[in-house]
Amino acid sequence: MRITESKSDGLRREFKAVIAAADINQRVATRLKAIGRSLRLPGFQPGKVPITILKQRYGSAVIGEILEGAVNEICNEALRAQNFRLALQPKVEITAFSEDADFEFKLTVEVLPDLIQRLKARGYRFITCSDMARERGVITTGGPQVLPPTSPPTAPRRMP
Repeated sequence: MRITESKSDGLRREFKAVIAAADINQRVATRLKAIGRSLRLPGFQPGKVPITILKQRYGSAVIGEILEGAVNEICNEALRAQNFRLALQPKVEITAFSEDADFEFKLTVEVLPDLIQRLKARGYRFITCSDMARERGVITTGGPQVLPPTSPPTAPRRMP
């Protein structure tokens, strides 16, 4: 799996990712074998269904499942490596896919600006509401509450 950042425009980031065909085929074969171990088809002993029949019946579904998992894995890896906070759901666009070729896709994300870090770098100081209330004398106890405690809920009344 290869991930490269192809575009960085303001808050929009674009990545190109490639998953090797060998990796996809290996995952598909492993998943088909796992399905075959527990599958019961008429005319075959339980767990003895040939891989070719499994590919005919479940191949496209398994490939879709494997590709979805791989795309999610790559998205999470790319976002974790860059330490991004997303503003919207990532947009995935498949650019190339065939049975025995590499799977290529483009991932576009909109990230939240790192406003607090920028302001801290300029010398701004951030405090919590509780700390500000303590500084102003609103809270005199040691507790972290800003709002007064509420009374416990009463039991609901029954209608006659």
